[in-house]
Amino acid sequence: MEKAELISYARSILNGEIMIQGVGYSPDRFEEAKRLVNKYEGDPNLLLQALRNLSFVREEMGFDHRFHLLVATIMLSLGFYSGNTYSEESIEEYNLWVGRAEELAPNDFQVQMAKVRGLQLSGQLIEAMALIKSLPVQEEQEKKNKKTGILIDLIINIARSTGAKVEVQELYRFTEEIQPWEGISTSDLFSLYSRKGTIYLSFDPIRSSYNYLKALKIRSDSPWTWHNLSISLKLSKFHSIALKASNRALSIVRFGAAETINRELRQEVSENELFKDKDLDPLIDVFYKLGYGETTGGKGAVKKKKKKWEEIGYGLAGTVLWYFTLRFFGAPDWIVYGIMVIVGIGLIITIFE
Repeated sequence: MEKAELISYARSILNGEIMIQGVGYSPDRFEEAKRLVNKYEGDPNLLLQALRNLSFVREEMGFDHRFHLLVATIMLSLGFYSGNTYSEESIEEYNLWVGRAEELAPNDFQVQMAKVRGLQLSGQLIEAMALIKSLPVQEEQEKKNKKTGILIDLIINIARSTGAKVEVQELYRFTEEIQPWEGISTSDLFSLYSRKGTIYLSFDPIRSSYNYLKALKIRSDSPWTWHNLSISLKLSKFHSIALKASNRALSIVRFGAAETINRELRQEVSENELFKDKDLDPLIDVFYKLGYGETTGGKGAVKKKKKKWEEIGYGLAGTVLWYFTLRFFGAPDWIVYGIMVIVGIGLIITIFE
């Protein structure tokens, strides 16, 4: 049955025009419909049974926004293809029922979240972002977490969209607000860092790498995360490390996307070019940016340390040069040794600063 036909069939069931088998008596038809929707894993018959149950309570619950939201969810699910793709008919039906729910409870949190979802499905990403950002601050942790999850999805959609024009600075601002929330599970934390890695990939690959590394510290057996890390490092021109990350992805499971990146990286990096001395400074620099440097002093302290030993080297070379120059021109001993003492004091200060 085509998606449009399935939606039409579902409408007829809800209106009580079609009787379907497998729907027994339940003392609470609405709760039974919710149970069937929560049980749904791809079998449309469960959703149709849920609609049949709702058809029995349509008159008594017609003024309850929860009824309309549940119908909206069912209609959308019936139009699911893959990924985040739905049929146009199911999206239109979803927005229709959410609109009815909003008429009954315009300030309800679940209604507003459903409205955000509708805008997102319709491709109105900036409008969806504006709506979710305008909602009042929620005190309940469950509601905070739901807003955060939807906000992450929206930013990913915007970052990937070619049609939505949004300033890079705005994406930075939104993503910086997304931090691990209270009571977050390990799997959700892994998902959070993975998604943030995806968000930053298009405009800040260094920060993207950082988030993928944080995700891999939670789940190091994720081939796609290793693959995405290899892409972010490749974009940052750190081909040697990117190749190692790509190799790690392929060691877990071989898949086409990783093999393609791996071939490209091997063209960029030959075995005798891995980790040449000239590459050490940029490699150290990237890991400071990724948060894997000393905890005190930071990247600036390392540069200062490096600069200090350069100064000592130059100082020693200069001392020798001054000594032979003064001797060549026959300078008195007190001048020669006086200058040597001054230079020596300077070197001692430089060493212990």
